[in-house]
Amino acid sequence: MNVEIARGSRQEPLTELLRDARKRVGRARAAIEEGQLTDAHAALAALEANLERTAVEVSDDDQRLRAAERIGLTPAELRILNHLHTHLTLAQIAERLFVSRNTVSTQTASVYRKLGVNTRAAAVDEAIHRGLLAV
Repeated sequence: MNVEIARGSRQEPLTELLRDARKRVGRARAAIEEGQLTDAHAALAALEANLERTAVEVSDDDQRLRAAERIGLTPAELRILNHLHTHLTLAQIAERLFVSRNTVSTQTASVYRKLGVNTRAAAVDEAIHRGLLAV
């Protein structure tokens, strides 16, 4: 499995985190220069909380990617699996992912085969058990 492709989906949140960090550091610096240490402390505390939350998310993503890699799920199949635990039909999943209904159907069958299951509910249960889906 090309893990780099799957990890690419994290790029946008990390870019947003960097923008947020720069903004909060700028606010903290300005507050320090103006002698507003309480404001500086608040800006840095918010930044720290955001960094910790993102670190947990990235760690969880890495664990899911390693679990997917162990059973041979492709990035496309992992994207399908992430939608199987929703109320969406396969046609709606296809619409969301900008692929055909047949592509989703084929990839879903492949996910079932790799997980050793025959139903959507069983796939979701097995994926949770294997650490592929967050509970």
